[in-house]
Amino acid sequence: MIPHFVNASYNVAGAVVQVPTYIYVNMTDIILLVFVIGVVGNILVVIVVFKE
Repeated sequence: MIPHFVNASYNVAGAVVQVPTYIYVNMTDIILLVFVIGVVGNILVVIVVFKE
């Protein structure tokens, strides 16, 4: 009974550590994606404005 409890608490601790790491890694990708989209969007706006 006790080993199961220790194993379960260890798994929970592992999950608690993994989830923020996973979210942080994904957030970094999302921020990079948004940044790239923003840069590309700005370039397109500049091109359109200068063509007008």
